[in-house]
Amino acid sequence: MLHVVAVLSVIDRVKLNLFESQAMAILKRHGGELVVAFTSATEQGEREVHHLCFPDREAFQAYRDDPELTALASLRAEAISNTEVYVSESVLDYQPD
Repeated sequence: MLHVVAVLSVIDRVKLNLFESQAMAILKRHGGELVVAFTSATEQGEREVHHLCFPDREAFQAYRDDPELTALASLRAEAISNTEVYVSESVLDYQPD
């Protein structure tokens, strides 16, 4: 299982909602799942954080390379000024036994 955390710098909430509604359908076709999304206000502006899961790196790359997703690039650019992406196949377990 591949875990992906994306931190989005939001510049247009309405356009972001439109982009995400289309991107999520594409994500699901590649076996991806949105585990949770939430917003956070910072001194630098609004951030939206996504935790996504994919079966493997290949599925994640196929999602990113999907022609339908790349066709949404201009809408995405109008909605998001910056994205930080963190990817890992390792999961830490800090829960007591």
